[in-house]
Amino acid sequence: MEQRARGVGKCAADHLGSFGYPTRPAECYGFCSQCGGSMVWDCPSCHATLPDDPDELKLAHFCRECGSPYFEAAERAAEPCEEPALRIISGRAGPAEAADRAG
Repeated sequence: MEQRARGVGKCAADHLGSFGYPTRPAECYGFCSQCGGSMVWDCPSCHATLPDDPDELKLAHFCRECGSPYFEAAERAAEPCEEPALRIISGRAGPAEAADRAG
């Protein structure tokens, strides 16, 4: 990859990243901080930059310049993005727990 002052990238799970912008790392990084997948910062085939627009970048899977995929099909399938399930914890017992405690 050509050394750039700043840029945007993504992983196969469509998590976005950037470098060189205020509050962002100074250099591109190899792995996604959300899922650990490999990051792509430019087209692996023609080295064109990825779209700067976040909405377009999130949806983009193929290069605008040469049409090559950013990720191989096997890599995209190997990186499922499972959002963590939310677990609500409260101090109040529901009806089932209250009945168990009463006894």
